Order: sequence, then structure tokens, then C-alpha cells
Amino acid sequence: NQAYLSDKTKPCPRCKALTEKNQGCNHITCIKCKCGWCWICGQDIGNATIPEHFSDPNSPCQNKQ
Repeated sequence: NQAYLSDKTKPCPRCKALTEKNQGCNHITCIKCKCGWCWICGQDIGNATIPEHFSDPNSPCQNKQ
């Protein structure tokens, strides 16, 4: 239902496909368009194994992978 989707999913920043995170790290890969993005801030961060986004001192998501 709509309440569940609003509470438990976030849209991919590139294709807007809804994604549910039920475990694991905050680096998400969209199953539809393969965009690598951050679950915390929703930014497209690429698909490196450990994106610089999580080590960048200017990122609000530093050390939160």
C-alpha cells in the first residue's frame, strides 16, 4: 500500500524506480538502470566498491557506508 511505499522505499536518483533496503550498506545499486547511489542522501555516487562519497570529509554521509 501507499503508506508502506512512502515509509520503506526511496526512488533511484536517475530512473526513479522505487527501492527497498532491508539490510546491508548504504551504497545501493538500482536493479533497473544500475545507478550506484547513496541510501542516506539519495545522491548518484557511482559504482566503485567503496565510493569516495563515504570518505569525503565534505559529504554528509562520511563514514556511514
